[in-house]
Amino acid sequence: MTLQQQYSLLSRESEYEVIPAALHNNVSLLPWSPLAGGFLTGKYQRGSTPAPDTRASADELYQWVSAEYAASDRNWHTIDTVVRIAREV
Repeated sequence: MTLQQQYSLLSRESEYEVIPAALHNNVSLLPWSPLAGGFLTGKYQRGSTPAPDTRASADELYQWVSAEYAASDRNWHTIDTVVRIAREV
C-alpha cells in the first residue's frame, strides 16, 4: 500500500502525523511534488510574476499553491539555499 502525499522542503506538514502513521502501518510514501512545482529548482524568482508558459501562471489550482509558496520568507530562504547548493555541486 502506498500513500501519495504532497511533501517537499516547502511542504513538510506530513511529518507531524501522516508520515508517522504511515510508518506505523507499513504504508509507503510516494512524495507528490518533491520539487514544489519547480520552486526548488530556481524556476521562480521572489517578487516576479511567473512566466505565462508555467503552471504557476496558467493553472488556477496551481496559482493558489504557488501563491502560498511565494508568500513565505522562510520558503524563499530554503529555495535560495537549495539553488546555491545545487550550483556549488
